[in-house]
Amino acid sequence: MEKVPGIELENLWEDITGRQKYEIVKQLVGIEKSFTATRFTSFGSLYYADDVPKVSGDETLCVNEDGTEIQCSPFAIGPTNNRMFFDEGRGTVQMDRGPCMKTFQLPLKSILYR
Repeated sequence: MEKVPGIELENLWEDITGRQKYEIVKQLVGIEKSFTATRFTSFGSLYYADDVPKVSGDETLCVNEDGTEIQCSPFAIGPTNNRMFFDEGRGTVQMDRGPCMKTFQLPLKSILYR
């Protein structure tokens, strides 16, 4: 991540009007709404495409709320790094950690390959 130039909102919050606060919160809700409406094309974790083997970075990464496919070449979906796959020594177990097209495939594939 990079730091964006400007003044941090926490330093202005007490000095702005109620209407300005409302508009800021409205914008934040709009951003969060677009995040929750975005659907990733597979289950796994988000990586830089160069860090994931067998990924070109040209694949569709996600689909936004209006159904538009989004390709984001710097990023790719790779194996999950969810703690449930690594806690209590599970990280040493050789298993498929994805990415998978459906969330139910990940544990199922891992069980089948044991």
